[in-house]
Amino acid sequence: MKQGESLKLLISIPAMVLLLFGSTASAQVFKCTDASGGVQYRDTPCDSRTHSLRKIEEPAADTAAPDARMQKTQRLLDAMHDERQQKQHLAEEEKARQEQQRKRCNYARDNLRNLERAGRVYKLDESGNRVYLPDDGREKALEQARTNVQHWCK
Repeated sequence: MKQGESLKLLISIPAMVLLLFGSTASAQVFKCTDASGGVQYRDTPCDSRTHSLRKIEEPAADTAAPDARMQKTQRLLDAMHDERQQKQHLAEEEKARQEQQRKRCNYARDNLRNLERAGRVYKLDESGNRVYLPDDGREKALEQARTNVQHWCK
């Protein structure tokens, strides 16, 4: 866990405890994000400087019920769990994207290196026979390979 994430967790736990043991008159839980990206769970609507990402409705039950506080706690924990899973999923997608880009960069570099070293360049036709490119075709292939390296190896 990163240091910034652990700091957010340390800050959000007391805030959640205050929300849980505060007034139970509120019928909603709001997940608010401030301008710097910090997340807060509140029982009051977000102010104008923040925006509400998710409004969690309370069930239409008597708030004086003994398990109302437990239900509210469970909804807060579920919302935090969902958010954590979403962040993990996004991190995995980003890692896969970076790996794909690295593979394409390596392929583009290998292709350019092979074209630069080769005296004659050929392509295979449908039946697997070599079709040699003329010198201007080789130059076009080199230029395309350089463009691919620039694109994938940023």
